[in-house]
Amino acid sequence: MITEIVRIPVDAARVQEFLRVYEQASAAYYARPGCLSNRLYHSDEEPGILVGIVEWDSLDAHKEALHSAVGEQFLQAIGPLTTQFPDVKFYQPAVTGTA
Repeated sequence: MITEIVRIPVDAARVQEFLRVYEQASAAYYARPGCLSNRLYHSDEEPGILVGIVEWDSLDAHKEALHSAVGEQFLQAIGPLTTQFPDVKFYQPAVTGTA
């Protein structure tokens, strides 16, 4: 399993618009094989920053989803609403079995 953490900068005045577009565009993308879970977070402390946390079976599953037609549609839908390219990092479990 691999966890993708994405920091998405959005114009603070357009966050609600981004959330509407994201919700519509992401449904098919996150239904792709290999996606285990996804969440999107918003903070009042950084109103123009959203953070996505996505769990994938593998990095290959993520790449296949991203480079699919659905992945391209997803990126085309949300891209115009971001102010910079999102910062994407991947993490593997370091410790298991903790509460």
